[in-house]
Order: sequence, then C-alpha cells, then structure tokens
Amino acid sequence: MLRKVKVSQPSLLDKVLLRLGELLIAFGSQLKKRYTLAPSGSRCQIEHSIE
Repeated sequence: MLRKVKVSQPSLLDKVLLRLGELLIAFGSQLKKRYTLAPSGSRCQIEHSIE
C-alpha cells in the first residue's frame, strides 16, 4: 500500500513541479532580458516599473 502511494503520487507531483519549473524559467528569462537589455544605470527605473 505504502509503495503504491509513493509511486503514484510523485508522478502527479512531478508534473506539477515541472510545470512550476517551466513557469519559473520563463519568468526568469524575461527578467534577464530586461536587465541585460538595459544599461547598468537604468536598473533603478526597471525595478520601479516591476513594482
């Protein structure tokens, strides 16, 4: 019983974790683009625009 639960739950959890990971990666890449495209002097303006 315990083994079946341990095997069946991770499959669903893995899907959720993978989905969350994809969203985090997409969000992180967007932030990286904003920071890399902007000159170092205008980082304060970018931070304010996010808020």
